[in-house]
Amino acid sequence: MFEKFQLALSVGQDTAINVLVMLMLMAIGFILTKKSILTSTGIKQITELVLRAAVPCLIINSYQRDFDPEMAKKLGYALVFSVVIHVVYIIVATLVFKKRPDNKDRISKFSIIYSNCGFMALPLIDSLYGSEGVFYAV
Repeated sequence: MFEKFQLALSVGQDTAINVLVMLMLMAIGFILTKKSILTSTGIKQITELVLRAAVPCLIINSYQRDFDPEMAKKLGYALVFSVVIHVVYIIVATLVFKKRPDNKDRISKFSIIYSNCGFMALPLIDSLYGSEGVFYAV
């Protein structure tokens, strides 16, 4: 029991450290933008680089492994779990946001159903759980 607590504490500490690193990087970006060193064009270019090059490379790297039936089984569980979660999110979004004539309910529903976890979550998962964690998260 104590070992599980230690493991949870260790993961929590690692997560906090990695989130702090990400916050520091965001602070640097904020400061560079306020000082006009980084422009809106530069921000768009960096975002495109991360989304179109770095994240796909991270994903491809996580799938570069020998076939293991146990990992395939776990990947199947992850797939089923993600489908179930999306169905639950669709039901919750439908119950929470009633149809509006201006269609703004659709934006809110979409925001609940589909998260933007690729931009920040995948690097965080990679730093905490390595390529195996990214393998299941993708």
